[in-house]
Amino acid sequence: MPMGTLGNEKVLGADRSGYDSENSFDSSSYDSPFSDINDIESWVDRGVSVKLLFLLMKEHGLSKLTVEEVLRTFVRPQTMDYHCSLAAVMKNSFPKAVGIATHFVTYSHKMPFESLVKILQNISKSSKKQAYFWIDIFAIDQSNHLGNISNPENWLYRDNLIQDMKAVINNVNNTTAILYPRDDPYLLKRSWCLFECFATLQRYDSNLWFYTDFSDLLNEPHQPNVESETKEICMFENFAKTVERFKPDFEKSETSLPHEKHWLRHAVSSLDSRGVSWCNENLQSILHEWLAEQGLIYFEKIAKVKHNPGNSRVDSMYTLATLLDRLGFHKPSYYLFKSVRKDALLQYGDSHTFTAKVNHELGCLIGKQFHQYDKAENLLRMAMETRLVTLGKIHEQTCESMEALARLLQALSRNTEAHKLFKEALSSRIVRNGFEHRTTLVSANLYGLFLQSIGNFHEANALFRKIVITGKKILGRRHQDVFIW
Repeated sequence: MPMGTLGNEKVLGADRSGYDSENSFDSSSYDSPFSDINDIESWVDRGVSVKLLFLLMKEHGLSKLTVEEVLRTFVRPQTMDYHCSLAAVMKNSFPKAVGIATHFVTYSHKMPFESLVKILQNISKSSKKQAYFWIDIFAIDQSNHLGNISNPENWLYRDNLIQDMKAVINNVNNTTAILYPRDDPYLLKRSWCLFECFATLQRYDSNLWFYTDFSDLLNEPHQPNVESETKEICMFENFAKTVERFKPDFEKSETSLPHEKHWLRHAVSSLDSRGVSWCNENLQSILHEWLAEQGLIYFEKIAKVKHNPGNSRVDSMYTLATLLDRLGFHKPSYYLFKSVRKDALLQYGDSHTFTAKVNHELGCLIGKQFHQYDKAENLLRMAMETRLVTLGKIHEQTCESMEALARLLQALSRNTEAHKLFKEALSSRIVRNGFEHRTTLVSANLYGLFLQSIGNFHEANALFRKIVITGKKILGRRHQDVFIW
């Protein structure tokens, strides 16, 4: 089974001095199979170096293939005679290229092999010590894996595989999640990848890192031309849609074999007593933090170039600012909101609904987090007045602004003004939705709490009873809102 001859030239800039003649493939080895190759006993010891990945990619023409194609046309044929992992075969010829894994890599087999290798190269360059990557197609015995995993009755292999994967993830404790393509990653649609991310997050000191290729967006200053606009609109120029796409949902994820989904669901459920939905939410929170960080880097970079920001960019910056606020990054959210407000005023004017939306969010933020009550009141009043004129008194967003301003006035002990706004907001919602509607009940609860705070207990208690009775009727007795009310 010839593997090719590796000379001493440099491949894609990689230094090959670490591979001496003793570690190179010798043509004399082609005629006599390595019958004595045993698999590496510990799965953790099956990490491979980026240098080896580049050498194999060049020697065997793998750069134009997806990982799935590399697995089918290269990995399985190379391991078929030895019945062991490709890492073990490689260690036989390149001892220094295989070692204790420093990174566990989770990714989709649909991505191009070259893209995977280049991303891992960037990670390796930033590593303080020699990086070895645990990659399933190298670390698992692929000569036997497909046959075993395809058999629904082979429960022992399946259970051992799950336990071994969890053990590797736990012992390496450094999971590298490759997001490709960056604007709609395959990883979030694959059940195995989600399981690996969920398993990583079970450790109290878990390390889950997301990587993708931003080189064409972030390495060069933004220039407003057609080509760059086409590239960027995929991710940051429509940030709201990107955030929506970065919502993991295990139930909607896919497996190559139908029966895999069933037992992977059990494996995920066993990871945490709170179930699959909690795993989804936990991973989504970390993903959104990463998205917010990357979005900040992007917008800070393009802000240095003076040109019209455009509608889509202003909207994307608004989405990022609200995401940062929700995640608790209030200071960067504040500065970004200020920038968005400036652009909105220039682009839309002060009487536009988008400007009102920005004023509302910025007013809530600086009131709650920075206690700048005068500025917050001005912004919330502007938002409310604009919405009253453009959307009408009974519109949901108008009611939202009334209640936000009412709560601020209540905190400032300006109860007469607050009372009027709370009552108007509730009346508007009753006109729009009726009392038997969740948003009306939320509004009524806010009004009840206000009445209670000013000592009007009789009216407050009567309203609370009505809220609970109606809540049980339309939401059910076990709904979380009913418990709170």
